[in-house]
Amino acid sequence: MEFQTAPSKAQVAMSVARGILLVLLGLAALAAPGATAIGFTLVLAWILMLGGLAHLLSLWHESTLFGAARSIAIGLLYFAAGLVLLRQPVWAVASLTVIIGLVLLAEGVIGIIAYLSGDRRTGSELLTAIVALALGAMVINGWPLSSTWAIGTVVGANLLVAGIAETFAIGSRHAGRFRHA
Repeated sequence: MEFQTAPSKAQVAMSVARGILLVLLGLAALAAPGATAIGFTLVLAWILMLGGLAHLLSLWHESTLFGAARSIAIGLLYFAAGLVLLRQPVWAVASLTVIIGLVLLAEGVIGIIAYLSGDRRTGSELLTAIVALALGAMVINGWPLSSTWAIGTVVGANLLVAGIAETFAIGSRHAGRFRHA
């Protein structure tokens, strides 16, 4: 028999706060899906460009010619990829839409497998997996037309469901503890 201790007030508060934050972020993404998609793409572009610069700056610490060539190649690759995303955000959104769809499909499959094989099954865990799977299928089936709405809407809906699930999961964990007593 496994004994579980009740979560502390701080753990409960953190779980509820995390859930509320996820819900708010989800609602913001749903309110402006196009802006969310473009914003997501621009942030990714800058991250790639800064990563490229970091690789180029690490060139001075390389002790071999091969290491220097690797730093230059990777730095230029990252920087160029970021620059392409920055200069062509609509094309980038279309490409990222496919990636987001595949990630959501994978999240849904992994979530369902985890639910079926886990010993602590909650309805919110299964709901999150099913929603991710359904959203991923919608995005992939509607591509490339789904690119205009998919990233913002799908990410927003996924964050919203995850936030609701997180907020209610603390209650189901308590209920499971009392059922086994």
